[in-house]
Amino acid sequence: MSERILKALMQLFAIIANRDLLTEEPRGIVINFLRQQVASRSQEFYLKFFDDYLVTLRGKSSEGREGKRIAANSVKVLKICTEINGELDQKQKYIVLLKLIEFSNSFGEPAGQQEVEFIETVSSVFNISPELHKICNAFCQSMHFSELPDSDALLVIHSGSSLPYSNIKGITNETLYGELCFLNVKDEGLLFVRYFGNMPLLMNGQTLKSGQVYPFSQGSVIREARLAPVYYSDVVRCFLDFRKEDQVSLTVNQVEYRFGNGAIGMHPISFSATSGNLIGIMGGSGAGKSTLFDLITGFTKSD
Repeated sequence: MSERILKALMQLFAIIANRDLLTEEPRGIVINFLRQQVASRSQEFYLKFFDDYLVTLRGKSSEGREGKRIAANSVKVLKICTEINGELDQKQKYIVLLKLIEFSNSFGEPAGQQEVEFIETVSSVFNISPELHKICNAFCQSMHFSELPDSDALLVIHSGSSLPYSNIKGITNETLYGELCFLNVKDEGLLFVRYFGNMPLLMNGQTLKSGQVYPFSQGSVIREARLAPVYYSDVVRCFLDFRKEDQVSLTVNQVEYRFGNGAIGMHPISFSATSGNLIGIMGGSGAGKSTLFDLITGFTKSD
């Protein structure tokens, strides 16, 4: 994200935080957000921008009435969101929205009416539908997966045998302690994940903190020593809208290749894949990767 957008986010975070004495927890949310967005040398700069803006807001709060302060903050939220709206693509808008919802609920109590209205303003300016806004709000606020709305935009990976829902999708992973919950923003091809549990999970090598919201991007994997890995391809396949009979299967059985002089071009290889799977072909220069694809597509004929 650009410096302009990050500064705007720090201002929005500060406006939401400006309702009581700042605790360490919401400030920690800002720090965690910055760790995901900027290099370590820049984090202190944006954190100071957040702190300074919050001090400014609190100074103005002490000078006027509460109603006047709320009205002024509402105008600020609208102005900030309108200014950055054109600089954000739709995926970034969803990330901003979910982080604001998460931040507004990080004070140890549910967001107040003022914060709810601020976030509804953000959602409206970003052209996010009321239905999706409601699902995003519930996804970020739920204290347990059982509090999630019964929506087909959600997926829960769990260790049990069934889920008490008719629309939420489910995957059973008996090695998982707790639940991994995923939100699918279908029109944007965007996934978010929250974990409810105490396993020390890692996503792409970074700690997946329980209860926090993270973008789950293409190629991501969630691991732990005792956990069967959870791959992006496994999750996204659950949201693909196709019938079983429409699936495409590919089977490669002991395919090999020799050059005209008899030298080995590719040793025998076997694998299979179906629609929705991601298969990686790895090997050094000259190992036969290109030859394999030429054989699969028919550009080259094996003997």
